[in-house]
Amino acid sequence: MDAEAIAAEGTPVFVYRPAQVRQRAEQLRQALEGTAHIHLALKANHHGPLVAAVRPALDGADVTSEGELRAALDAGFEPRAISLSGPAHAPELLRRAADRGHTLSLNSVDDAVPGARALLRVNPSERLQAFRSATGGVPSPFGVPEEDLDAALAILTEKNASPIGLHVHRGSQCTSAAALTRHVVSTLDLAHRAAERGLALEEVNFGGGLGVARGDMPSLDIDSFGRRAASALRRFGQAWPGVTFVIEPGRWLLAEAGVLLLRVRRRLESRGEVFVVLDGGLDCFLFATDRERDGAPYPLRNLSREGPTEAVSVVGPACTSRDSLGRHRLPRCEVGDLIAVEQAGAYALGASPHGFLGRAAPRAVLLD
Repeated sequence: MDAEAIAAEGTPVFVYRPAQVRQRAEQLRQALEGTAHIHLALKANHHGPLVAAVRPALDGADVTSEGELRAALDAGFEPRAISLSGPAHAPELLRRAADRGHTLSLNSVDDAVPGARALLRVNPSERLQAFRSATGGVPSPFGVPEEDLDAALAILTEKNASPIGLHVHRGSQCTSAAALTRHVVSTLDLAHRAAERGLALEEVNFGGGLGVARGDMPSLDIDSFGRRAASALRRFGQAWPGVTFVIEPGRWLLAEAGVLLLRVRRRLESRGEVFVVLDGGLDCFLFATDRERDGAPYPLRNLSREGPTEAVSVVGPACTSRDSLGRHRLPRCEVGDLIAVEQAGAYALGASPHGFLGRAAPRAVLLD
């Protein structure tokens, strides 16, 4: 990548490598030995050109808003391969999605649409600590609590909105193959119990949550997870023939295929601390800032120079102390240097307040 040539047209700029996303999708498919469909969670990144470039490597898409739904359709995903999830959709959107043939992930019985193809999202009772950000196993607005499953199925039957499977998304940023396998197995147990109670079981969706290494978090052993999960899926398929299994990662597919390029605008010292001020920060990558990220700082590189490193506090241009990317050791940073923020392919461009302080949205380019 000729970062300087790309940055010469202006920073901040995101650079995406679609080929890397496609390779990741194929790696996951092979690890799971073809037992599951691979869907992309567009909440991680719904940038239209990127989604279109990676669509051929995927089996479907998970969307959480009308904007993400438009991005999935524009990218060429078939309507039946798109699922709509989330806790607060307008009835009109749910009805339109059902009429188009999209799969609805019912967050509660209030989301029921008679005659729709739907999965019931369940909040499992077990909390798995390896998921750094939990949406399952804790009190949350995401899904019907497992203990209320029987009552929910009965209500949906009365509403002529019986689901055809379950959706269980337990959380995010999990790099433990054992915990992810436990999630798959416990979800299958839940689906088995629901089917025995009369659920017409056609699909089991395990959500996403596959994490990437950062700081003290190890890399996910995708082959170990895939091998164990595939074994469990095959056993379940023998007991319940014809069931489709879906996994829908976002971060694991996208994060490391993106980088954010920023320029150093100021270097200054204050009471013995060196600050490096960049031309982008929370307005470009909110979840990389100190108060918003989960875990260690995102990796940074000085692309303009090498040599001995120094400890610096890296901050953005906003007039708030919240605009901080953390403490880093970098080769001495000077005004004009080009800084790369890694793992910027997920929860960055589409998850940041570009309009804050009237700042323009950053550019995005694809290298394919």
